[in-house]
Amino acid sequence: DHRISGVVGIATDITERARIERLKNEFVSNMSHELRTPLTSIRGSLGLLDGGVAGQLPGRAHDLVKIALTNTERLIRLVNDILDLDKIETGRLDLRSDSLDPVELADHAIAELAAYAEASGVALIREFSPTSEVRGDRDRLLQVLINLLSNAIKFSKPGDSIRLEIDLARPGAVRFAVC
Repeated sequence: DHRISGVVGIATDITERARIERLKNEFVSNMSHELRTPLTSIRGSLGLLDGGVAGQLPGRAHDLVKIALTNTERLIRLVNDILDLDKIETGRLDLRSDSLDPVELADHAIAELAAYAEASGVALIREFSPTSEVRGDRDRLLQVLINLLSNAIKFSKPGDSIRLEIDLARPGAVRFAVC
């Protein structure tokens, strides 16, 4: 009867891995902050052009400025998403709880992506049932709606339609659906 008994232990030093992870996180955070300033400046300049500060732009030029403005705003949202991830990881993300009108949120999300949808040849359709107000963080809920709609546009073909539906899931709860 040959029995083998004992304990096997394996130790791995993760000091270097933790240092690299910390450096990566710092790099992403710093780059996000560095990108935000020029993007904000570009958005401001494009907004002024869109608003007619340099005079009335020809039709195609105005369309291109609108598309550039929409894409710049999207990049700013992506940078803000990256910064939010950093806040989530460090436990510093504050969420608000305000009374919100779901229809106003949905209309705002649709308006923000209207130029992107048009440039992609995709129709955005609203389908709203009577709802009640909801409580939540306006910016975060708007961010979710815009991300869902943006992804739907990105993965649709010209001529497709995307429906944003809102209905009362149960008293005090609203359901948003991107179809």
